[in-house]
Amino acid sequence: MKKIAVIFVIVVFALQGCQSEKNYDLLRDSAPFPVGAAIVAGNKVDGFECDGLMDSQWYPSFIAKHFNAITVQNAMKMRMMRPKEDIYSFEKSDLAVDFATKHNLRLHGHCLVWHVSEPEWMKKYEEDSLKMGQLMEDHIRTVVSRYKGRVASWDVVNEAINDGSGKLRENAWYKTMGLSAIDKAFRLTKEVDPNVLTFYNEYGLVIDSLKMEGTLKMLDELKKKGTPVDGVGLQSHIYMETFKLERFANLLKELVKRNYRVHISELDININLKTETKYPILSKDQEEKQRQMAYDVVKIYMDIVPEHLRYGITVWGISDKYTWARTHQKRLEWPLLFNDDYKPKSMYFGLLDAMK
Repeated sequence: MKKIAVIFVIVVFALQGCQSEKNYDLLRDSAPFPVGAAIVAGNKVDGFECDGLMDSQWYPSFIAKHFNAITVQNAMKMRMMRPKEDIYSFEKSDLAVDFATKHNLRLHGHCLVWHVSEPEWMKKYEEDSLKMGQLMEDHIRTVVSRYKGRVASWDVVNEAINDGSGKLRENAWYKTMGLSAIDKAFRLTKEVDPNVLTFYNEYGLVIDSLKMEGTLKMLDELKKKGTPVDGVGLQSHIYMETFKLERFANLLKELVKRNYRVHISELDININLKTETKYPILSKDQEEKQRQMAYDVVKIYMDIVPEHLRYGITVWGISDKYTWARTHQKRLEWPLLFNDDYKPKSMYFGLLDAMK
């Protein structure tokens, strides 16, 4: 009789576990703003075979179930779209746009102007400001017009400010054209699609005070010029050991004061630093700290950013299995909402609890 009772208890607990896993609340249904994910349009990321829109039956359904907005990780960057000067390649970006349209997902375009995504063939023009300006105009007109009315917003300019100095990067775009390159990119985007929302996207502003000051100064200068910048994307690749919530709150206040929409655009929460693998496993303790950080970030965002300026939160990936920390940075990490088996982690419920 004892044996039967023990077996019964075990079965009951097992069933309860299955039930809770199947019936957890969905972020897309619980959030008072759009919740998105960065997705893979093809079937590779950083050279690794991975889950993506191509050749996958369940991946598209999984995204549509959990999220109501998407950003494409790589397929809409210049290097991917324009492999040769006279050739555009739209296969993967078209796939993502069609997917978003089919499932009624808000699509955020990433990104039009970024020094890292500059194709190799463009390097021969780096000293020619006239040619660089023409290339920028051709690219923006071609891409934005192709997806006009289907892409809700664009990261028009990505990462223009240098780490540790707050000055414009000296790269192909800015060393020849200066701030006028940024002004031109935003004006062209709005000219081609007046209804699209335009964003400046940046990382590291919470931990780098000079970079934050330089970014705010640049935004103020653009505002004086009448540059049509609608919002700011805060990438939010958070490293728990260095991220300061108070400074995050202060940054949000500065952006709200300037009336910018705020997009937490590339959220992941890292237990290790980029330079050191202090934690070779995701322990229960670290997972709880990660959950708390997710809760705090969302709560601060909701407390400070008024509803009409919340553009939402986008997580930079789906599963830890294919996080860019592993594929691109080549390090151990568990920074996303779903584990390697696509089961929700504590971080998922941290976001969820903050939204209620």
